[in-house]
Amino acid sequence: MITIERSAEIEAAPDKIWNFISDFGNWKRLTETKLMLSKRSNDFHMAQDMSPGVGAVVVMEGKHISMDWMIREWEPNQKLSVAAEEKRRLASYNIAVAIAITPKTSLTTQGDIRFDFEPIGGLLNLAASIFPYEKNFEKKVDDILNNLKTAVLAP
Repeated sequence: MITIERSAEIEAAPDKIWNFISDFGNWKRLTETKLMLSKRSNDFHMAQDMSPGVGAVVVMEGKHISMDWMIREWEPNQKLSVAAEEKRRLASYNIAVAIAITPKTSLTTQGDIRFDFEPIGGLLNLAASIFPYEKNFEKKVDDILNNLKTAVLAP
């Protein structure tokens, strides 16, 4: 399993950060990644007839992907985590993202992100042992943290 953890101080109150991360419509901005001269992102929204909370499903849809994420932890102004399992014949994996926020001062918050990726059998498991996926995931987690800092500072 690959685990990436990052932390940063964010110049915003915890409730401002929580309001941003708990609105899954914002996750498109949060997960946006630059690819050469373009940007790649996916749309996120709550599954039909569901409200945010533990056990609820968040749907991620992109150009070549659709995935259901289950909310595992939902502690307002403290922690949010989601997890998904992708089962394909040649590329199955588990993936989880957790974001924790801890007040430092009235206007400064520590943001902690944990990203877990676990290939399950098939070619992806073999590829993960050969190719440097970890560097790609490190960049992705860094991008998420930077996107979060930028988004909550925006007017």
